[in-house]
Amino acid sequence: MRKIIHLITTIELGGAEKQLLVLAGQQVRNGHDVTVMYLKGKPELKKDFESIGVRVLSQPAHTNFIVSYFRFFRFLRENADSICHAHLPQSELMAALAKGGKHKLVVTRHNAEQFWPRRNRLVSKLLSRIVAARANRVIAISRAVADFLYDSGEISTYTTVEVVHYGSAPDRNSETQPFFPE
Repeated sequence: MRKIIHLITTIELGGAEKQLLVLAGQQVRNGHDVTVMYLKGKPELKKDFESIGVRVLSQPAHTNFIVSYFRFFRFLRENADSICHAHLPQSELMAALAKGGKHKLVVTRHNAEQFWPRRNRLVSKLLSRIVAARANRVIAISRAVADFLYDSGEISTYTTVEVVHYGSAPDRNSETQPFFPE
């Protein structure tokens, strides 16, 4: 059994959030201890997560980035044997900064857009590359998202981005890779 902590910006009804619900449910069915933490918004999917056996925590929610960071950092340290899986840029950045030496960090890129949309492209690229460098595994939800990351410079050509399509079961004999670092 693995302890998995998913950090996501919000658990309001949206594409990445609904996909996390599917993924977390499968992880629970596979016998893992799964926690979802969110940073802001209304917890619209909280009951859905809890109904499938996922613990939902709001410690880092509804405060500024620094307070959220320290609350998440403390939780991560208290769960040193866990895998952290971050979804969406704000959560990815927080997880990358909070990552300790023992932690495994997986980030999933759900969109073909700048890490920090509508802001300075250089800053966006820098933040994206910092996150990718700290991650043990970078996943894109489609080949188009992976291509965007490379073509835009959001990810270094030295970083391996693995494509795991929504709705695909990991298969070690195909291009689709497992969700967890080895």
